[in-house]
Amino acid sequence: ELISIVRDPHVPANLLIPGRPISAMSSSDDCYRLANSWLRNCLIKHEPDRTGTVDTHAPGQNASEGSLVNKFKSVPSKTYEEPQNFQMPTRTIEVGPADGSRLPRLICHEAGATGQWVTLSYCWGGSVPLKTTKKTIFQWQEGIPFDQLPLTFQHAVEITRRLGFEHLWIDSLCIIQDSFEDWSREAPRMNGIYRSGVLNIAADTARTCHDGIFTIRSEPLVPLRLPLNSQKHSVRSSMYVRSGDHNEGWDIILGSASSLSSRAWVFQESVLSPRTLRYGKRQLFWECSQCILGEMSVAPLIDASKIRGLADAYKTSLKMLLPAGLTQPLIGKDAPRGKTRSRVGLYNLWLLVMTKYTQRKLTYSSDKLAALAGVASFFETRIGDRYLAGLFEGDILRSLLWRVMDPTQAAAINPALAPSWSWASVTGAVELEVPFTASIVTPQAVGNLTASVGRADLYLHDGSNAPAQHLTGISRAMLEIEGYLLLPTAKTKIGYDRDRLNEIILRIHDQTRNKVIMSGISLHRDIGKDTDDLTDVCLLHLGAWKWTFGLSKRSTRLEIVLVGLLLRPPDSSSTAYRRVGIATTKISLQLKNLDDVYFIEDMEKTISKTWDKTVVTII
Repeated sequence: ELISIVRDPHVPANLLIPGRPISAMSSSDDCYRLANSWLRNCLIKHEPDRTGTVDTHAPGQNASEGSLVNKFKSVPSKTYEEPQNFQMPTRTIEVGPADGSRLPRLICHEAGATGQWVTLSYCWGGSVPLKTTKKTIFQWQEGIPFDQLPLTFQHAVEITRRLGFEHLWIDSLCIIQDSFEDWSREAPRMNGIYRSGVLNIAADTARTCHDGIFTIRSEPLVPLRLPLNSQKHSVRSSMYVRSGDHNEGWDIILGSASSLSSRAWVFQESVLSPRTLRYGKRQLFWECSQCILGEMSVAPLIDASKIRGLADAYKTSLKMLLPAGLTQPLIGKDAPRGKTRSRVGLYNLWLLVMTKYTQRKLTYSSDKLAALAGVASFFETRIGDRYLAGLFEGDILRSLLWRVMDPTQAAAINPALAPSWSWASVTGAVELEVPFTASIVTPQAVGNLTASVGRADLYLHDGSNAPAQHLTGISRAMLEIEGYLLLPTAKTKIGYDRDRLNEIILRIHDQTRNKVIMSGISLHRDIGKDTDDLTDVCLLHLGAWKWTFGLSKRSTRLEIVLVGLLLRPPDSSSTAYRRVGIATTKISLQLKNLDDVYFIEDMEKTISKTWDKTVVTII
């Protein structure tokens, strides 16, 4: 059984031990003191430094503690900084004083008013929480009876009060729920509300809004006291040993132990909020752009400075990859030192965001683009590129290489909400082989037959072109691609086989020579795994990518993938194609001389001779 070593909280010299005692209740005074110390340290250490020095001791320690442990050396700390004021949301809940002598009430802020607020991420859980309607909005401005608030809301009010803030934003109370006009106006602003809030409270253990945030720790951790003596560090004291599940921290961070982890709408709340205080089953967690902390340990669970690229971050926290500054430029000469990201790096990061987001569930599939609009706006501004229904125009070819992870469970979303070439056109999680590999090594586009994108247009419901920075509410979209297209004809036939795993394998047959000219091509349908309705589909070659891994000084591993889109040709009602899947063929070799590989040349020679170069329109 796993054990953890915990220091005696009453002996400050015991800083050789990173373990920290756990409170029996997450609403204890010790938990509030810890949360406040995390917040103060973040405001001191992670906010822009005007003096040129920052406190570098471990969050959760004071400066004197940090100076005793070589691992957590510190410099003179800054004066505590108040959180920055931002333009207030349209409405917030004024929580009232900590003693509860005044009821919480709904405040409608005047345009231009500034201040600070806390946000809440929670699960409705199928039950309708207390909400603001056209009928109750004036009543809530007079006061909201505390006992009428769902338990999760009550706890959020208490946390906000105890952390010293006056305003709390909760979606069901701060948006008029029976007003389409108010919802349409407020929903696009949610990204700014979470991004500019001082802190996000995450009710990770609450399955419904009535479950509450606070928990009595399920298994009391009774520690065993042992002596601790060190001549080197002049320590003569005691320590405690307890049993404990060290994996719970990672489960919360990765989502498997959190009730919020499956909610798509919560995804952008978590990513965009500059700081999140998570209430787990057995401990508190702090998450910001620089670190992840846990109640059980003084030392950070994850330190952003130790993350090496997207490969590591894919397993941890996206918040660490997004800039903490709301207006912080990421590209060009104005980017802060050490914060510059290349445009390709930002495209890779966006595709990583997209794959994580699609693993979550939506009550209404029509919200698929809307629930990510805040993060999309964030990226669009910083990349300086055009956003096209889930993809960025400057990285459109690689972005088209998505495939559905489980097509048997996928379903089509209304074509009016997303075009077939967008991952938002289907339900379920998607993956991208080439972009994910880019988190480890940089793939290179190779070959001479790479497709090129011409026009890409989005249209509104009135038929007009969607303006720049239009993220949702499109009625249709089109994409023009010039490339090599294989159409089933009397001369050329596309056939299908099954491999040992019952996956679809595509082969191309030259009828005139009675010869298979291309085979071993893996076909990934967007929806379903049958081939009965694929007799008339065609294949559009997009390009080839390669990447290499240095296995040793004398040996290199080379991987090459050729990718095409499986398209359904136009019918009598349209002149445009629709995407129905993706086709890939891949080789992986270990060799000493990369110049000996002629795979791409051979494939492209066949494509150029037997396929037609043309321009296709995909909707």
